[in-house]
Amino acid sequence: MCASVFAWAKTDTRCPHWKDPRYLRGAYIMNHKKLLLTLTLCLCALLCTVVTASASEVSGHSHRVCEGTKCTDPAHNGNNHGSVTFEKALTMNDDGVLCIGGTEAQKHNGENYDYILQGGTYYLDGDLILHGGIQVNGSVTLCLNGHAISNDYSHVIQTPWGRDATFTLCDCEGEGKIAHVENSESTGTGVSLNNTSGKQQIFVMYNGCITQNKGSGVYLYQNTSFTMYGGRITQNGYNNTSQWGVNGGGVYVHNGATFTMYGGDITKNQADYGGGVSTSDNTANFTMYGGSITENHANKSGGGIYSTSNNISIYGGGVTNNSVTKTGNAGGIYVSDSGTLTVGGNVNISGNWKGDSKESGSKNNVYLDYYEDDFATIVIEKELTGENSSIGVTTATPVATTKDASVKIAAGKGTHAITDADKGHFTPDTGYCEVQKKDDGALYLTHVHAYGAVSYTWATDYTTCKAEHKCTACQHVENETVNTQKQVTQNRSCTLDELTTFTATFTNSVFAQQTKEKVKTADMTGHTYSTTEWKSNVDNHWHECSVCHTQIGKAEHNWKDATTSAPKTCTVCGATTGTKLSAYYYYSPAKTEDTPGSPKAGDPGVLVYAGLALASLTGLACTAKKRH
Repeated sequence: MCASVFAWAKTDTRCPHWKDPRYLRGAYIMNHKKLLLTLTLCLCALLCTVVTASASEVSGHSHRVCEGTKCTDPAHNGNNHGSVTFEKALTMNDDGVLCIGGTEAQKHNGENYDYILQGGTYYLDGDLILHGGIQVNGSVTLCLNGHAISNDYSHVIQTPWGRDATFTLCDCEGEGKIAHVENSESTGTGVSLNNTSGKQQIFVMYNGCITQNKGSGVYLYQNTSFTMYGGRITQNGYNNTSQWGVNGGGVYVHNGATFTMYGGDITKNQADYGGGVSTSDNTANFTMYGGSITENHANKSGGGIYSTSNNISIYGGGVTNNSVTKTGNAGGIYVSDSGTLTVGGNVNISGNWKGDSKESGSKNNVYLDYYEDDFATIVIEKELTGENSSIGVTTATPVATTKDASVKIAAGKGTHAITDADKGHFTPDTGYCEVQKKDDGALYLTHVHAYGAVSYTWATDYTTCKAEHKCTACQHVENETVNTQKQVTQNRSCTLDELTTFTATFTNSVFAQQTKEKVKTADMTGHTYSTTEWKSNVDNHWHECSVCHTQIGKAEHNWKDATTSAPKTCTVCGATTGTKLSAYYYYSPAKTEDTPGSPKAGDPGVLVYAGLALASLTGLACTAKKRH
């Protein structure tokens, strides 16, 4: 449009007198007028474009119903879910009234609760906090668009009694939810389908979150159906004593209703029976192809799934990490005495437990109940596959603690015969059983001794060793005593003990070879020597071991001075050094004590020395007299 206007504004205004200045001035003015008009028209066109775009944005909320989730709908088939235009926006006016496209929504029978959504496509343009629920008539598709619908009274979304209705839920933003107002006293459900015979009521969930409802997240009754491809059902059913909370915290399936699960998560819900899912009669149907049922809790039975139906089948997905109180049964799946669980494909039922905590509790996955002659069973319809395929089993029927006592747990179905590969996917929850495939082709839980730790007892002389362990289930004791083999690893000597290694080898492979190393089997001999025989050198003396020639008690000599009768002598070992003293030696009377090597009083030498001295003195006196 603007281009054509500009083209018009640029039209040649020349005339035969175009060179005349008057004409040039007129053309100039005309062109400016045309230009002004052109700009005005373009501005109008732009405004129209903006308004149109805005209107298109509001009324053209379009995307696939599976937007924002990994679509597992078989009908999708790659890209077959075409875009849906959600035509009507749901908002609230200032008076708290639900509006559809700006117009107040119709009330059910004109009363002050339950707004009516007639067949069509809707999306939330903001959070809705309602006093009352929403009824869907006909075929309604709702995109949460990342927003929440919550109320404080009864059910949030429900189908009308005795009418055909289809409710499809999606959420392109992935954060939308259907919930009750926080701290609401209402015990209603998130989505409720309650039908009569001859009518069809369907709920399909691609995305979004159903949460914080004190009743069930989804309630199905009387020939209604729910198909779940994605989204989450979480934190529903808590602290509820109403009829809706007793069974099925996440999803309650009753009286001919059908629940089919291809994907999504049912998690952290709670109920007395069936924290995650409950099929509470023999006409209810639940089939699981994928998705997860995890971290749900039951106060009485069936933390993950509670079933009294023969119509519960699992062909994929996981039922994991659910729990039941220590006085209840089945942390994972409860199957009643008249019920049957059908499995096949890649199934994971593991990590479920019973008790106050997973650490202190016990494994409790599929619990097969019994009463009189009715025994719950598992049937394998097709081959179990997948690396993560695992089914833990507990039976209410006690497995006798005698060896080879057994209880049937599974059989083939139809044309499928149980294989050893199927058997490998089953795991006993109890510690004294194993899964065995018997001649009839069925699987049994069979008692095997669940021995505790092995204890080993050695004889005091280590010549024998006894291995022993006891079955924790039946207290049976298994033991074996063997003679040991010995090998001297250190011979004894004067200073070393004899050391020996003893080895016990058992014929029962359960008992491990035992070894005792460096056992003293003889004391050291000690040194052999005579206490009267000495070895010596100039400075020291010692005894010498006759075996190893070790010097013992080595010490310095303790010398006694030489005398005229003996040389210098060690008083300990008798060794001598030097020679005896001569008979003549100097005597000094000035000393009161004897000097080593000098004669002592009483010795004969003293008299000789005295005589000589006296003679010497006499000679000197005579010589002096003659000189005078």
